[in-house]
Amino acid sequence: MAWQYWWWSAAIALAVLEMASGTFYLLVLAAAALISGLLAWAGMGEVVQLAAASISTVPLPSSSS
Repeated sequence: MAWQYWWWSAAIALAVLEMASGTFYLLVLAAAALISGLLAWAGMGEVVQLAAASISTVPLPSSSS
């Protein structure tokens, strides 16, 4: 099975779990898996896919003054 199908299956499973739990955290992970699935579909390597998943789950610093 190609990598994009694994990523998209993970994205769907995480989105379903997020709807069941009602939190926001699993939605971020589902989005990261979706992005990695799109990169896999575009023909990018596994290192790029994992890097995209890792980078897209890192929270941005808040700018509270």
